[in-house]
Parts: sequence; C-alpha cells; structure tokens
Amino acid sequence: MKTKFTKAELDAHKAEMSDNYNLEGVKIKPNRFAKKAQNARTFVIDGDERRELISVELDADVAKVFKTSESINNALRAIISAMPKSQQPRKRA
Repeated sequence: MKTKFTKAELDAHKAEMSDNYNLEGVKIKPNRFAKKAQNARTFVIDGDERRELISVELDADVAKVFKTSESINNALRAIISAMPKSQQPRKRA
C-alpha cells in the first residue's frame, strides 16, 4: 500500500474532494485491519442453510474471464470433480 504521496498527487486528490471535507492536518495511515480482512471468513444464513463466504483476490486476467462468484464456483467444482477421490477435499459436517 502506498503511504507517501507527492505534492502533485495530494493536490489532485484534494481537487476531487468535496468542499465539505477539510483534510488539513490529517495524517493518512495504512488500514491496520486490511491484512486481517484478507483472511476473513463470513458466515451467511441463507434460508436454513449456513454458508461460509471467503474473500479472495483475483488477478486481472482471471477476473476478465470469471465475472461472478457463480462462474468461479462452477469452474472450481469442475476441477474438484476431475480430481482423484483421494485428493478431493472432505466435506465438512
């Protein structure tokens, strides 16, 4: 994450900001929670089903092909079904 900006970059950002924001004297710090969020897991109740959502970052070339989580999941399920049974992940109870 970039933590230092040139004066020109700061001026460009300030020009884009609304007049309602006064950022004078504000020190910008990196998000201390960002690293934890990369490995975060969220549980969602979908009807009677409890699903675990995991966030992952896709490279740009992969994101161009797989535009939805459904398309990614379908591709991964196809790969899993093609794997030998001994290498397939076990389903959680």
